[in-house]
Amino acid sequence: MIDAMASIAQLDRDKTAARTQAVMDLKKSRGEKTGGDLPFGYRLAADGKTLEKAKGTNEYKVLENIRSLRAGGLSMRKIVEELNKRGAKARGKKWHLKSVHRIIQREEEKDGT
Repeated sequence: MIDAMASIAQLDRDKTAARTQAVMDLKKSRGEKTGGDLPFGYRLAADGKTLEKAKGTNEYKVLENIRSLRAGGLSMRKIVEELNKRGAKARGKKWHLKSVHRIIQREEEKDGT
């Protein structure tokens, strides 16, 4: 009896997790914020939930620089070195491979590449 109840409870947790993931995927596909900090180079639109590029800001200029360096064939490690050499402003003290990787990955997902 306890095993049956535990199995039903696990099934319910799995269904809840699947529904939550589906909603998060839908929000992401619509370009809406899904939690946490705003992505680098983006801000919330007037509706308070949709992400838009923060054109004209320092972050947006750095984001464009990252795109340009990547399009020029630089590796992520070389992009990090170049950003730090140029003194490009990061949210932390300096640029790290993981943060550049996340930015490039997110931008490639948005572009569908």
